[in-house]
Amino acid sequence: MPSTAGLELLIREEQLTDEQWRDLVTARRSLVRPFLDSFTLPELCALRCVMIGGHESEIGSCSRVTGNNRFSLKTQGIFGVISKESIPGSGYQSGPGERACPDGVMKIWGLTRGDYWILVTIDLGGTAGWKGRGQEV
Repeated sequence: MPSTAGLELLIREEQLTDEQWRDLVTARRSLVRPFLDSFTLPELCALRCVMIGGHESEIGSCSRVTGNNRFSLKTQGIFGVISKESIPGSGYQSGPGERACPDGVMKIWGLTRGDYWILVTIDLGGTAGWKGRGQEV
């Protein structure tokens, strides 16, 4: 029978502390760990979070990857965007009727098929894109 430790943390009236959040994530990880090899999991490159022409697109178009060579854009897992910050006054500054697209940084967390936690940092560059609609690269 699965542990109810994670559920017990959610049934409360006050906010969770950082330690309680870690306990909750650990409990959920313990529940999914035995199934990571049998789930259909998306690849990191399929995460839709990059803005191109006003629409979210997959990050698979990134041209350069650095870091630990055990992981790539083809790494499969459970992913989520932690934060996305823009740098004001940078990147593509639009003209009348066009959309500005500043540079920025995005952070993504993941639990990989191999049961590794990863933190991905993406440097975004704002460009004019098609017809000045703004594009993150």
